[in-house]
Amino acid sequence: MTEIKFNLGNFLKVLRSDKKETTRGLSKKIGYSHSYISSVENGSKLSPSSDFIPVSYTHLRAHETSLH
Repeated sequence: MTEIKFNLGNFLKVLRSDKKETTRGLSKKIGYSHSYISSVENGSKLSPSSDFIPVSYTHLRAHETSLH
């Protein structure tokens, strides 16, 4: 069986980059420091808070749909 690995940090980084959002800009919008966001994206923070994931994802997805 093939194992599929999912990298949350890379996924969020790609979403953020696609929206041309900086870590500083995102930090102001979601209430987490830019260094926290960067740590998650670069894999140095392997267990982000349970609130961070839905807050960041929801913001990035909402930003995407508002552009269409």
